[in-house]
Amino acid sequence: MHLIAASSVVAGAIVLERLFALRRSAVAPSALVEALDASFGPRSLDALGLRRNLPLLAAVANVATLLGLLGTVFGMLEAFDQIAVLGVSELAPAAGAASAEASPPRNVVVVLREDGGLFVDDRPADLAGLSAHLDAAGTGAALELRADQRVPHGRVVEVLDLARARGIHELGIAVVAGPQGGATSSRNAPMRSK
Repeated sequence: MHLIAASSVVAGAIVLERLFALRRSAVAPSALVEALDASFGPRSLDALGLRRNLPLLAAVANVATLLGLLGTVFGMLEAFDQIAVLGVSELAPAAGAASAEASPPRNVVVVLREDGGLFVDDRPADLAGLSAHLDAAGTGAALELRADQRVPHGRVVEVLDLARARGIHELGIAVVAGPQGGATSSRNAPMRSK
């Protein structure tokens, strides 16, 4: 940034110098220039100093452009470093003033075990605890439900109904098939109303 500003100052100084040096009273009349060109060739303008510092001005303009490009590259590298450290969600701007004041929505991870155990964010809970967790997460939160395929269907429906009643409409489901089968998953499917 400072180098680009310095380049601009140098370019401005050269432009002002050229304006002063090439004012009408200082420039030779056109008949004289034609006579010099006829006698000495096109290099006669250089002999008068009319093109003095113009190559320097061109070089400064080229270097300033490259410095701008270099600044853009360094800025992008810095941005990618920040993304690598913080992740994209930490750097995303808030949608508005209201969303900046409220806590951001988050995923609530619910695990249902075959023996009836319910865990919310890796902590044992019951339906009342899950309800409190969902209320704290807010309506923009997403529910990630992980269950063994042998969990009774009614237990899964209880959790889904509770989430829908709390205004949570984003859902990710992971079903573990057990020792013989693999796992299947469905991510970010909207919950359907009955």
